[in-house]
Amino acid sequence: MSYLLHSKLTVIAACLALTACAHRPTPLPCPPPSATQCNQGFIALYFEPETETFARPFTAGFGYLTHVADRCDLTFVAITGLPDPVKPDGAPPLAVKRAERVRDFLSAFGIPITEFEYGDAEQQAKPGISFNATPAPSR
Repeated sequence: MSYLLHSKLTVIAACLALTACAHRPTPLPCPPPSATQCNQGFIALYFEPETETFARPFTAGFGYLTHVADRCDLTFVAITGLPDPVKPDGAPPLAVKRAERVRDFLSAFGIPITEFEYGDAEQQAKPGISFNATPAPSR
């Protein structure tokens, strides 16, 4: 049974690589933005308890953010509720690890981060990605 499952997964991975769909995670259904929706937004970040691993609900938000990045020019991207991993200023180690994870994840997809806003206790309890975008003339 394990061999059969492994074979199926290998075939699926090969098909995705051939169709160039393997470069992005599969998001939950989320309508892509139109050119008129290139303004601002907030995407909540969810993590597994006591780890820096993303929880499943973030996949939909990230899918939406990549659609925005594909159709709009991102003018501002702030990570709120997490410390700047370069200058953590006494933030808890878990918060710094989560900030590094978000930074590395977005950087891997070419999404520039303008700043980190650690904020107050309410922001820290609900970290997220805040962005501003403008319509891209050529997209």
